[in-house]
Amino acid sequence: QLAARRLLTMSRYGVWQCNKIVMSFCKHGGSSKGIRDFLANNLSAFKAANPQIEIEQVQRNGLHPYLIGKYLNGAEKHLLLRRMSPREIEERLNFLRNIVGRKRTEHRGRRIFSKTPSIQGKWTPWTNGPGEMPAGLPSKFD
Repeated sequence: QLAARRLLTMSRYGVWQCNKIVMSFCKHGGSSKGIRDFLANNLSAFKAANPQIEIEQVQRNGLHPYLIGKYLNGAEKHLLLRRMSPREIEERLNFLRNIVGRKRTEHRGRRIFSKTPSIQGKWTPWTNGPGEMPAGLPSKFD
């Protein structure tokens, strides 16, 4: 059940939506130290665990590191990786892998506001008469 739930959150209709991740970093910059460590030590394990994603490394000197996730619907998601540790970079990679790649949509249905939310009235702890109350609360029926 958990595996099926994870599959639904990572894919849409059983198809992985993230098909490419571009990793941009600087060869010399201090803000790129974490991504350089990740590329040297952890990238092969991430590639082995996610063969459906194409990983591209782009060296851009003088710029802060970032990730670009590219999706089947043509959308792109950009994440800045400035001064992040390899563990944080792996979390960002998993985030890009798990999202569908579309913007969130808000429900546009009719919103109902009422001064009396219930015909029966507002619920209180004493609605159904004297029951077992936690110690320290005042009782309406004392």
